[in-house]
Amino acid sequence: MLVATTFVAATMQAMVIAAYSRIRAQETSEATTLIQEDLENLKYEASQLTYAGNESKCNASSKTEGFADALRDKVIGSDSSSTETVYPSPENPIPSSNTGKAYNLKKTLTLPDNAPFNVLKVSYEVKPSSGGDPVAKMYTEVIPDAAFEC
Repeated sequence: MLVATTFVAATMQAMVIAAYSRIRAQETSEATTLIQEDLENLKYEASQLTYAGNESKCNASSKTEGFADALRDKVIGSDSSSTETVYPSPENPIPSSNTGKAYNLKKTLTLPDNAPFNVLKVSYEVKPSSGGDPVAKMYTEVIPDAAFEC
């Protein structure tokens, strides 16, 4: 009887751990998909910036004059001092179709500190709308296509 009870207890614990791992993997997958979708939009915007003989952006003397700033302004919609956006909003999070949870995507756009001021630093963090620890984080850098024409 003691051996059977020990076996059943160990099996039940393994089943609980497997279920938790499956849910966590699904959350991470959904968060990664949100980040990838937003990054694809950012890359598209970066490809749409044109050089058009804009030598001043190639020889920018400050971070607010380079192609990275132009891309940030295009993504944010204005020359804003704010570099963080939460999508869509804390009051209206992105609903999940699989886990039933809703997420907020926080994107931080940071301008470079050193010349040539063409690399936009992008940090992502996905959290459940109810709060808590981030489900996924990512850091990348985006260079607008126009910067390669300098």
